[in-house]
Amino acid sequence: MGGVDYGVIELNERALARLRGPAALEIIPGASHLFPEPGALEAVIDHAARWFARYLAAGPLEAGSRS
Repeated sequence: MGGVDYGVIELNERALARLRGPAALEIIPGASHLFPEPGALEAVIDHAARWFARYLAAGPLEAGSRS
């Protein structure tokens, strides 16, 4: 989320506290709600890609399972 998205930051912090399982709240400094600032959307993509790679990485297939 954007670092200058003040009202939304608090709401998301409360939501994060209620989540179970792996979760993260990444704040992009200087970014606003829709990330129009140069490099902001790329930072969001980078954070999301690292989260997915860490928590949703494919493991080995079990015998008899389908992909």
